[in-house]
Amino acid sequence: MSAMALRIIAALSMLLDHIGCLFGIYEFRIIGRIAFPLYLFLLYNGYRHTSNKLLYAVRLGVFALFSQIPFSLFTTGNSAFTANGNVFFTLLICLICIWITDAMLRNKIAKWICFIPTVAVFALYYFNLISTDNGENGILMAFVFVAFYGKGKGFMRKLITSFGMLCVIFHSYIIKWILFLFDFVTGQKTAVPTMSDWQMLQIFALVSLVFIFLYNNKRGKWPLGKANSRVVQYGFYAFYPIHLLVLWTIKVVLNALM
Repeated sequence: MSAMALRIIAALSMLLDHIGCLFGIYEFRIIGRIAFPLYLFLLYNGYRHTSNKLLYAVRLGVFALFSQIPFSLFTTGNSAFTANGNVFFTLLICLICIWITDAMLRNKIAKWICFIPTVAVFALYYFNLISTDNGENGILMAFVFVAFYGKGKGFMRKLITSFGMLCVIFHSYIIKWILFLFDFVTGQKTAVPTMSDWQMLQIFALVSLVFIFLYNNKRGKWPLGKANSRVVQYGFYAFYPIHLLVLWTIKVVLNALM
């Protein structure tokens, strides 16, 4: 399965997820769980193959700015910039962490503390010092890909990556259990952690690994010519704010007709 195929699957599943959010279609939300892991993998894959990492980061930053108003409209109905950043901001932060982590992994000494950038940024999310769409999951998932994907061979590589992804999906529940056990040991009475329906829904994100493990390290079919290739590339980027605007418009029209 090529990178182009992964892009198409990610875009379609994201579209279905947002349609499901708009109309309350649970089945679409299930399908939508595979979108974000695929986008994180494509980000990591793009980092590996790009010839200009700085330009890659700038491109994400530009689209993050252009996408914020459509994101705000879709999530809050207000065009004002919200404190919560859209997913392009998440991808930009993840790219920077991947960049730093990868550099540390290439150093004989620094590789043993390569988790520190991820832990630091995760702490900023956890304590609500920064907020971007799916940011907590994103930063942890990015670390799984850069630190474990491609390490080892065959089944073991897939097992380690899958376990890492599972920990990412249920990280909040794991943290609750750690805090619960700490309270239990220190004699404090707290309620046993329970998992919400939304948390249970996240298990379907593991389906994304099927597509990721089928990736054949090929770019896929792109239009001939550099200009045409750029149009397609930026088209995938632009799909995010455009489809949010279209769905928000549909929502406004339906509300007006009711």
